Amino acid sequence: DEVDPQQANEIGLQLAEKLAKGHEVAVYTHTDKDHIHNHIVINAVNYEDGRKFHAHGQEAIDHVRKISDELCKEHGLSIVEERSADVRYTLAEQSLFQKGESSWKDEIRTAVDSSKEQATSFEDFQERLKDQGVQATLRGKNITYEHLESNKKVRGTKLGLAYEKETILHGFERQVTRERETRNSATTVNRGFE
Repeated sequence: DEVDPQQANEIGLQLAEKLAKGHEVAVYTHTDKDHIHNHIVINAVNYEDGRKFHAHGQEAIDHVRKISDELCKEHGLSIVEERSADVRYTLAEQSLFQKGESSWKDEIRTAVDSSKEQATSFEDFQERLKDQGVQATLRGKNITYEHLESNKKVRGTKLGLAYEKETILHGFERQVTRERETRNSATTVNRGFE
């Protein structure tokens, strides 16, 4: 709640300039989540010297984070001290990823990610998941996901913050609000042409 979309976009442009001088960039500022954030797309070819942009591994992530933190401080904004755990991977899953394989938990994550973006209610979410071989059940404070093919279950809290009950249910509220706002703005625009 410290930044508006315009300021976030400006900081994103400054970050892109520092990271990829001489590269074409696009900075997309998203307001569709609880937090305003940027996505930065960098053209790999430098238009000044033709060299390719390289950024790989944890070192590159740490470099981006350092520059982003410096810019936030310059603009009087707080910085994130701890990494958020939107997604949690077990050591066994990390081992599978290194071999180029996916886990049944990651198949659940993929199904949830695609379903929650389109669903407007928990029931709609459940139906979309079931079409992808996953069952979701509300149990107290948790959501339990079942991978139907392997007959294995996992709580949302074990998959990460993005898969927990509160995050999922709050996402439906935001989706309904966005659709309502889109319909209202479309109605307003159409009235202008009458």
